[in-house]
This record gives sequence, structure tokens and C-alpha cells, in this order.
Amino acid sequence: MESGEIAEEHTWTQSPESQWDDDEPRFSDALRSAADSEPGFGTRPASPGAAMPNRTPVEAGFAPSPRAEYARQAETEPHLEPQLRASLQSRAEQEAETEPHFGAAEDDPRLHAAGAPPIFAEPPPSRAHEHHFAVTREARKRAPGRWLAYVVGGVIALALIIVLIAQLAWWRREAVMVYWPDSQPLFARVCAQLGCQLTPPRDIDGLQVEASDLRQIDGPHRLELRVPLRNRYGIALAYPAIELTLFDAKNEVAIRRILWPQDYLPPGTTVAAGLPAHTTQTMIVRLDSGNAIATNFRVQIFYP
Repeated sequence: MESGEIAEEHTWTQSPESQWDDDEPRFSDALRSAADSEPGFGTRPASPGAAMPNRTPVEAGFAPSPRAEYARQAETEPHLEPQLRASLQSRAEQEAETEPHFGAAEDDPRLHAAGAPPIFAEPPPSRAHEHHFAVTREARKRAPGRWLAYVVGGVIALALIIVLIAQLAWWRREAVMVYWPDSQPLFARVCAQLGCQLTPPRDIDGLQVEASDLRQIDGPHRLELRVPLRNRYGIALAYPAIELTLFDAKNEVAIRRILWPQDYLPPGTTVAAGLPAHTTQTMIVRLDSGNAIATNFRVQIFYP
């Protein structure tokens, strides 16, 4: 039993290198001694504060890429086995192929392939304004009797306009006769058909009072007034009313009297005929001033 135990212990104390396969990479004795003599390879510094020998400090934010690290190990460490060196070089080449290269996009033959769209090309123009479906619009066929409706409607509208103008002219017939004297016979015939009486127009602007005269007759209280009245228009105008105002010595109103056409027209004059066109008539009026003594007077005409 003791010999067996010793043999078992002898088995476990053997070097594990004897159990390696021949195909697995391993260090030779020369490489092992070189690795042991290499400072910092596979060992840690004796103290935490000791610096790593032959190591260049790397600036923060600019650490070397894995490809560069693999290539540097394959070139600067000649003691590595050829298989390990070849493995590192192949891995570095793979990293070089997969690593992006900025600035070489224009030289890439894949970008110049036929039909390949440019990377930074402008977007195609929008076709939102184009119609997706072509639409053909046909003109509406008018109904056969539609033109007749248009004609009838136009005739009715024209008749209504004429009636409106006629009503407006009848309402303003005096102004129409003043500015268009030839229309007076037309209005006279219409009025005869309607059973009305056409009177001369009343336009105070067409009458003019010329120089008037007031004098005493048969005593200081008997007065005679002469008022020349002229029609400036080309049509007979209605006779106006005359306002006579007498003033005393203090220039205060002593007497004020209204004279109607029947008061100042000569006997036998037709009031309804009006004052003929472009004529002047002198109106003579005699009156009694009573106890008032008139020193001045004023004459005005108006239509009530």
C-alpha cells in the first residue's frame, strides 16, 4: 500500500508538460529562459508603485487600437513562436480590413459601380403636385330649353329696371322737368291718364327778386310795395310766397306779413299756370301799416 501511495504521489509530481499534446503550441527551453529574463512579460511589478519598464504612457482618450497592439507584439517580440506570431499578424490583418478608413470613400470602386446612387446626393423632387390619375372632364350638356329661360329672365329683369326708373322719375318729376323741360308734356299725358293735376315745379333757385321799392301813398300809414320777380329757368315755375318785414327807426321789427300769390297777383292771373319761363313780373301790393312808422323793409320769397 505504501509503494502504491508513493507511486501515486510520484505521478502527480510529474511535470504537466509531459501530458501536453504534440499539436499544442508551447515554449521551448530557450524561449522559456528568454521569457523569464524579459522584464515585465508575464510578471507583475514587485510593488504597486513600481512603474512598468519599457512602456510608453498613452494619452487619455487616444488608446491604440487592437490591430496596432497585435502588430506591435508580432514585430517587437521576436521570442514568440512562429505559430503565435503568424496568428497575431493574421488577426492584425483582419482588424485592418474591418476597421473603417475615413477619406477613402471616393476611391472605393464599389461606389462607382453602375447604378449605385451617390451617398450625399440631393433627394429626388417631390411629385406630390402631380395627379396620380388622369381625369377627363366633359362639358355639361345644356338642357334644350335653358336658353329660353335665360331670355325670359333677361326680359323680366329689363322690365323691372324700366319700372324702377319710371317710378323714380315720377317721384322726382319736378326736378326732371326743371333739368329736362321737354319732359313736361309727357308727365302731363301720364297725369291725365291717372286722373291727377300736374302743377308747375317749385324751384326757389330759379326765381330771383330784383330791386324792390316801398313808398308812402295817401298818408304816412299807407304803403305801396313793388317787387319785380324774375324766372331764370326755361320752364314755368310756381309762384312763391312773399315775406315782407318792416323796421322802425330803432331797426326793430315793426310789421311782418306773408303775401300769398292771390294777394300780390293782378286780377285775372292764373295761379296754376305759374310764372312763365324767362320772364319778369312786378308784383304791386298796397297795405296799411297802422300806428307803426316804417323806416326800412326786407323782402324774401319761399315755398311753403
